[in-house]
Amino acid sequence: MENTYQKEAGINRGAAGINRGFQKNGRQRHRDNEPFEVMLRRFFRDVQQSGLLTEIKKRRFREKNVSREIIRQAARRKAARKKIKRGY
Repeated sequence: MENTYQKEAGINRGAAGINRGFQKNGRQRHRDNEPFEVMLRRFFRDVQQSGLLTEIKKRRFREKNVSREIIRQAARRKAARKKIKRGY
């Protein structure tokens, strides 16, 4: 069940599995008498612990299964040509 914050931010946690653990969606509250560097460090720690960046990097260049199979077939052909060329 989504809460109101998630609805406002347009976060769908169930479908993609993204934003797990990092529920603030990148927002940090400035605490009283807290230096900016400390708040920034806290932000980066939250992002790191949530696994949000690794998830985004994985999805950045997503390949379909069909294209993966084509790449694998090309690699097999290349390996076969190398074997023939080297005389194995």
